[in-house]
Formats: sequence, structure tokens, C-alpha cells
Amino acid sequence: MLPAPAQGAVGIEVLTSHDEAMVAVAAIDDPATSACVLTERALLAALGADCHSPVAALAALSGEMLTLRAELIAEDGSLFVDGTGEGTDGALRPQPVRAVTGIALSGVLVVRPEPGSTRTLARLRTLGVDAAALPLFATAPVPWDAPDPAAHDALLITSANAVRHAAPTLARLAHLPVIAVGAQTAEAARTAGLTVAIVGTGGVAEALAAASFTRPLHLAGRDHIDSGHPTRIVYASDTIAADPAAFASAAQHRIVLLHSVRAAARVAALLPDRSAIGIAALSPAVRAAAGDGWVLALTADTPTDAALCRVGAAACTPAIDPAAGGGDKAP
Repeated sequence: MLPAPAQGAVGIEVLTSHDEAMVAVAAIDDPATSACVLTERALLAALGADCHSPVAALAALSGEMLTLRAELIAEDGSLFVDGTGEGTDGALRPQPVRAVTGIALSGVLVVRPEPGSTRTLARLRTLGVDAAALPLFATAPVPWDAPDPAAHDALLITSANAVRHAAPTLARLAHLPVIAVGAQTAEAARTAGLTVAIVGTGGVAEALAAASFTRPLHLAGRDHIDSGHPTRIVYASDTIAADPAAFASAAQHRIVLLHSVRAAARVAALLPDRSAIGIAALSPAVRAAAGDGWVLALTADTPTDAALCRVGAAACTPAIDPAAGGGDKAP
């Protein structure tokens, strides 16, 4: 049985800006142990995992050769993957997932509708990822009636699409402050002339918890996370026809980003053979909707596009810097 990654290693945290402390800990650092621990933690970072995840790993250094053994277990016990990778420290540590699974995941595939697809592509490319887009849905406005403005003290907007598609009815509620989920949503609201009071970065629950408003009106898409507050559907994501063979070809050796339960179900239906395809899901519910059998299945630590891009990029980007944040110590 393999231990948890970095098990038994003694680490000392210091400020990198504190030169004397850096010199002191460098004097007692064991280079071989550091190489092994950083490799095991690079695997955690690439998987988007932490100290509670069912991942085991053990690295060993012999001369200049580093060996990484690992076991990955699905939380429901439905999948077990074990493997061993070997190489020099500089060659093995940047690609721990490939070393363990034997599958090279060389890029990311984005399937969300425009204009979000373009934004996600740009974010991935700033992370140095080979990213491609093949949207499976297109957004369209849904006719809606605005309620009595006096019944609400704020607007809860969870997608920039809601702002774009809510006009012109939105004008009747434009005086209400906005609780925006995500920076893009906040930007779209401001561009539309709305006043943004709260910008949540961790999802609907986090945004509501930070707000003092008690009677928000949720403007949402047809597929949305229930906020527990009165909701008006202002847009829908319509299905775009996709050739299964062409989609499967585009997804091979890539991580497919899943932003919604509906997208997860559609991708799962289009890809019966998942032996060389990974997924990264926005939330546990989205992950569950995708089913099993993927070579790698990850979940973002917070339900935001930025977090989803980070976890997807970590699994396929050649360069991973564990010191920059990963596993259970990520900021």
C-alpha cells in the first residue's frame, strides 16, 4: 500500500522575502527528499487534489533517476488506476499525470456557448495551454416579465448572458443594486449601466453570504443553480448539432471543460469511448452528470471559470510549479 503524497516529510514555511530565514532553511534542506516531495505534490496539483483525495504516491530518487509510483481511486470506488513513471527530476515532475496513467493529455477542449467560449479560450492560453473550442450550445433570450420592483432589494445575476439577454425588460429593474457572481458578470452589468454592489468569486452561496440584501431577484438561464430566491428565466442555451465522430476526434488526448450539468450529460452521450479523454467539471454535481470511465476526472475547487481553467490546465500543461500553489496548501 502506498502512502499519501508527501507523507512523513517535515516542511518549514518561511517568507520568501525573508533572506535570513531562506538561508537558514536552505542549510538544512535535503535535496533528495525535496525532489521526491515536490514530485508527489506536483501530482496532487495536476489532479486538482488535496489531502482529502483518494490519491497515493511515492517518489524515490536514485542518483539522477526519479521514480514515481501512484494510485488514483474514484471516490465511489468505481475506478482504480495505478502506474509508475521514471525519469530525471526535471523531466518527470512537470508531467506526473502522464507518468502514472500512460496517457498524454496535451490540451483542453471548451464546449460552453459563446461569448463565454472565447473568454475561456483566452484564459487558458494565458496559462500556456493548447486550447480549442467546439461549442455544443448557443444562448438565446427567453421572453420574461419583470415583477414589481418594490418586492425586491437587489438583483442576483449569475451569468453575463443574463445581462445580455434580459434587455429591454431589465430597464424596469435597473435601479436595483446587483449581486454579481464572477468578474465577467460584474463587468457585463456595469457595461449595461447597472450598479454592482457585490462581486462573488466562489459561486452563488458565497455571493449571497457576502451580501446584506434579503429579497434579491435571481436573473438566470434555464439551466442554473437554485439560489433559493425568486427567479426569472431570461435566457436559454439551445443545442448545436454535433457529429459524434468529429467531436470524439477533437476531444482525444484533451481535457474537456464542463461548465454545466447539461454540458456534462451531452459530452458523456457523445463520447462512449473515454479511454484517452479527461474531464474537468465546474462542481461535484457537474462531475456526477458526466459519469465514469474517463482517463482523468477533475473538479474545480470553486465553481468559477477561472478555477476550472486552472485545474484543467494543471493536468496537461508541461510546466507545473508546485511552489506556486497546489494541493491542500493552495491559496
